[in-house]
Amino acid sequence: MILLCMKLKEFFKQCQRIVEVKDCKDYKYSDMAEKLGISERTYGEYIRGDISPLAVKALLNLLSEMDDQDIIKMVREWEKKEK
Repeated sequence: MILLCMKLKEFFKQCQRIVEVKDCKDYKYSDMAEKLGISERTYGEYIRGDISPLAVKALLNLLSEMDDQDIIKMVREWEKKEK
């Protein structure tokens, strides 16, 4: 369950755990960074909370204003365009 007061670093950690459970695999920072197309150092900084990207915060705020079905639709469209 995602808490309302969750910090961005906690959100990243929770998302990683969800992906690990889905894939039945423990991911290192380097693995997750590769999946995301960012450097291991950058991902580590996200997880530690050293940096909090404003674009991510803005996107999460925007998504929180949407219905669940609209969020799923947007994410699936993004996924199609990225592949």
